[in-house]
Amino acid sequence: MLKRWQAKQFTPEHGILRPRKRNTSESEFSMGVMDQGLKRLIQLRPLDWLIFALPGAQIEYLGTRQTDVATEPPRILDTHMEARYNGQPCLVNIEAEAYPSAEIGRRFYEYAARASVLFKLDVISIVFWLQRDGQVPTSPYRVSIGDLPLYDQHYVGIEVYNLRAEDLLKLGQGGAVGLLPLIAFTQGGQSLDTLEEAGHIAQAQTDEKEGASLTTLLGILASRVIGQDGARALLRRLHMSQELLESSPLYQEWAQAWLEQGIEAGRKQG
Repeated sequence: MLKRWQAKQFTPEHGILRPRKRNTSESEFSMGVMDQGLKRLIQLRPLDWLIFALPGAQIEYLGTRQTDVATEPPRILDTHMEARYNGQPCLVNIEAEAYPSAEIGRRFYEYAARASVLFKLDVISIVFWLQRDGQVPTSPYRVSIGDLPLYDQHYVGIEVYNLRAEDLLKLGQGGAVGLLPLIAFTQGGQSLDTLEEAGHIAQAQTDEKEGASLTTLLGILASRVIGQDGARALLRRLHMSQELLESSPLYQEWAQAWLEQGIEAGRKQG
């Protein structure tokens, strides 16, 4: 099942399924694919992510605002969510990073400045860190010249590796399935039984098309933690047929992205 799908479009040297890459060009390629996949995951169920990241607030999801046109196809365009936070119109920028990045504060400032100028709305910035690696940057990001403060960029940082798998499963059972593909990065989320439960919840709470996309993401992201063989076993347990995988719009987009980026990576390497 997954083995034939994998062989058709990418190899272990070119796919998101490898936790680490051997050289810079391969690493950039793998993380580019992962970045696009995480963007798509957020766009699949945006309200789930907003409610989780901003607990206690009254959140209304209103749609998206395109903020940039990517220069290298095929890529998902950069977007901000348009929302109301406690009744106040705003934009929300959610990022998901494999590991904490010291540059996140500066990047959020640049994104927020551009978006607020374009749309005349303030921006809430949120980052999800999937795996532990080094020191986690703290909010706010502050800039000054000598003893003269210039500006602060505040953001919400969520360390997924500190979350409990059982809490995400409970959210999913309540209908908030958008974060379930991240469960392999949580505490207690690495066992096949837990991952299978997450997949079954996603399938039960959504239609076949959306369930296929969420389950595909669950398997691919989980493979960073449990390996390719574990991911294959997971999708077999979830009865993901080849036909269902290939009918998923998410699979079709990624397959084309992997193919074209793999060809381009080959050109750059000689």
